[in-house]
Amino acid sequence: ICGDANLPIISYLFDSDLAVPRPDRRAVIDQVYRLTDRTAELGATRVFFIPGIFKDQWPLEQQRGWLIEGIHECAERARSVGVTLLSENIDYPPVRPFMGRGADCAKICAEVDSAGFRLIYDVCAPLFVEEDSLETLRVMAPCIAHVHLKNSRPLAPGENKQRKLETISGKVFTGTLLTEGSVNLLPILAELKQLNYDGYFLIEYQGEEDPRTAVSHNIEAL
Repeated sequence: ICGDANLPIISYLFDSDLAVPRPDRRAVIDQVYRLTDRTAELGATRVFFIPGIFKDQWPLEQQRGWLIEGIHECAERARSVGVTLLSENIDYPPVRPFMGRGADCAKICAEVDSAGFRLIYDVCAPLFVEEDSLETLRVMAPCIAHVHLKNSRPLAPGENKQRKLETISGKVFTGTLLTEGSVNLLPILAELKQLNYDGYFLIEYQGEEDPRTAVSHNIEAL
């Protein structure tokens, strides 16, 4: 379909859970290998993947060590087939303990220590760990290879939305247009320009209105 439309496939998306003991990790790594090979077959050079899910039965630092080991092994394999694995500063609660904060993402990238693994900067995700988006960008900058643009706004009193997400202190937000949320994108875009970022932008819309209208508006806004 993409070929007929003359549209290149830029990235492939999948999730995994590498934050498990070594005996359980082999099957996960083999799955990542297969999906990375599929990515290369599609002509894409990057994978957006969720690398692990935090579990209560083991200490965070132990799981973090397993995660880093697993990412390194997968990243080296990905690099050998011309693919880069990408993970983001993520607002998804089960992954936040590992990669919710920009500093955690930057530290993981440094410890993975592979050219086959880089970071996605999500401009809105810092909102949910109550960090400043611009400062998060600066912390993650050395490892950024992709950018996600989206925005969220707080729910009004008495308002209810199906698509909503809580911050670490319990404030509730819902997705909205790039121009109507709590994150001011202008200084972020200016900082990316200052950093000579020349990669792709992925525009996300997590609101409940017609996404076709929302995406059209967001493109025009940029």
